[in-house]
Amino acid sequence: MRVFLGLPIDKDFEQAVVDQLGNWKNKFKSRLSWIKKGNYHLTLKFLGEVEENVVEKLKQELLKIEFMPFKLQVKKIGFFYSQRKVRVVWIGFQEELELKDYFSKIDGICFDLGFEREKREYIPHLTLARVKFFEPSDPWKNFQQALNKFEWPQLKLKKLVLWQSKLTPQGPFYTPLLELK
Repeated sequence: MRVFLGLPIDKDFEQAVVDQLGNWKNKFKSRLSWIKKGNYHLTLKFLGEVEENVVEKLKQELLKIEFMPFKLQVKKIGFFYSQRKVRVVWIGFQEELELKDYFSKIDGICFDLGFEREKREYIPHLTLARVKFFEPSDPWKNFQQALNKFEWPQLKLKKLVLWQSKLTPQGPFYTPLLELK
């Protein structure tokens, strides 16, 4: 099964995202795959296809983590690029000790179960959209500036979730396998 670990966002923050994006979605000629309401989360570790017995071992190890809710503050709206074209639109967050601590614990648990350690630096972000076709004349800069000026609420992270991800023609469908609150 295809699995990942992440932190779902709270309803107030999700509504702020939905409201802000609603002002912009029809202003792009680029083909964007916007994340659907209810699917927003901060990924901590994507594991990919994992055998069920390994998922069970992972659950047992994750139960040893004492999860405490914490908050994040928006740092900026950003883009991940490929060949100088926007490929992912995201909200970045101030790095908080709690987030780094959970990332480090999860990376260690996964390493002990045979997964590779994360090679790239962890950038805490919330994906807003994936760009399927990039149109350079779109208002990328204006979009970024407007969302950076917005007074974002604090993001409240109340649980850590191990999700199963099923890809469908309608988009990904996430099923929680374990929740730590």
